[in-house]
Amino acid sequence: MGCALREMGQVAEAKEALTRAIAIRPDFAIAHGNLASCYFAEGNLDESIRKYKYAIQLEPNYPDAYNNLGNALRAANMLDEAIDSYRTALKLKLDHPHAYNNLGNALKEKGMVKEAVHCYTTACRLKPRFPEAQNNLGSLLKEQGKIRQAIAHYQVGATQTQRRTASHGIAASRCTARHGCAVLVLSVPHPSTTGDVAHVRSAQPTPGH
Repeated sequence: MGCALREMGQVAEAKEALTRAIAIRPDFAIAHGNLASCYFAEGNLDESIRKYKYAIQLEPNYPDAYNNLGNALRAANMLDEAIDSYRTALKLKLDHPHAYNNLGNALKEKGMVKEAVHCYTTACRLKPRFPEAQNNLGSLLKEQGKIRQAIAHYQVGATQTQRRTASHGIAASRCTARHGCAVLVLSVPHPSTTGDVAHVRSAQPTPGH
């Protein structure tokens, strides 16, 4: 229930539900991880990081917690630690598209463009309906001067975003099942993708010139 409430944007209600669950079962790693996601949504990075680490302490083989911890560390400007966390998530779950997308964001910020392209491409392959990864890949391709390829990925991303909004309006997150419980998994667009579609279209070469 806490995961569903958080995904719908009802963060305060989600925190209450998750806190009750933890009171009943203090070693419930998934509840601690989802509560950490609520603190992340509120911008309380210190508490979010603390909760994610505690969830991992309770359940070390928890790839979604490592992925989400990476997002909190990256938001706290702890980029190297974030990269390590994403890579640990991928060691535990090789086909984790969100971890690939988020690792791509961190690698891009480190200037590791080739590696970032690989991560975004892999994320799109693993999860074809993934607008954040499509837009992130489009952004990097634009920076490399590959305008037509960039536009293709932006268009796919825009279409997928419209379909997602029309169906349930949920942002860049998903609830997945783990041990029969819902786990919130976060994936983020890179800030540089904002406004990129219009910019790329205006930069498109004019035929015949």
